[in-house]
Amino acid sequence: MSREPEFSEIDLHRYLDGEMAPEERQAFERWLEGEPEAAKALAHFREDRDCLREILAPVLEAPVPERLVQAAERLAARSEDLQEGLQSEELVDRGAGTHGECPPHADGRRVRGQWGGWQQIAMAILIFVAGTSLGLFVGSNAEPAATSRLQIAKRAIDAHTVYVSEVRHPVEVGANEKAHLVAWLSKRLGARLVAPDLSRQGFRLVGGRLLPSDDKPAALLMYENEAAERLTLYIVGNLENRQTAFRLSQRGEVKSFYWLDGPLAYALSGAIGRRPLLAIANTVYRQING
Repeated sequence: MSREPEFSEIDLHRYLDGEMAPEERQAFERWLEGEPEAAKALAHFREDRDCLREILAPVLEAPVPERLVQAAERLAARSEDLQEGLQSEELVDRGAGTHGECPPHADGRRVRGQWGGWQQIAMAILIFVAGTSLGLFVGSNAEPAATSRLQIAKRAIDAHTVYVSEVRHPVEVGANEKAHLVAWLSKRLGARLVAPDLSRQGFRLVGGRLLPSDDKPAALLMYENEAAERLTLYIVGNLENRQTAFRLSQRGEVKSFYWLDGPLAYALSGAIGRRPLLAIANTVYRQING
């Protein structure tokens, strides 16, 4: 009687990515039935993957910006010039002029025929995007800006945790004075604020308050649904004056989607599911930029 194979965490990702042959997949599923912790981890990995797909869907569906196409074409042209230069050097190094024969691929036209213009542009785009992504990744781990973004998420979750449990005094100014609240907070932060309408998502505005953030002010707007679940929108000045995509931070049950957008940084926090929170964050973003 043959023993069932053992699997590891790497196999969880292989299974999720569809990299297993049918027989191995069946064996993995049988193994998974007796491994509740592995099954739980797989569910988390699948949820993270689906969440990332939702976040990145607008980017994947957007057309390639013209500036990237132009940059890719320039890189493709430079790549072709470099390739021709290398081929010329190869001819000299191998003494092609002395022996009277060309080494393999010395004919530039033949090489370009194998690696056409569109393939060069595609490779250039890959190089450009990879280089840009690497630069952003390194920058986000090496520059002080990364610390400030993490601090935004931390402070947003801190504020949410402190004030969401308040019964009598959750806010300084109630929703019945919405116009005054928005004008006051906008003046203190030095930028125009918007209090998004989340009624279609089942959340009504409770009100807001002013908070400290180092030596500058921050704002907190609170929302509540009929189940007494509360969301908070933390807003603070964006000293970098740059934009970022949504990023997720979590502490315990509280999740926070945060992003930078022009003069302000935002963080939407709540102890609800990741997908509904992301959907509401998208609504907030659209209303702020509407």
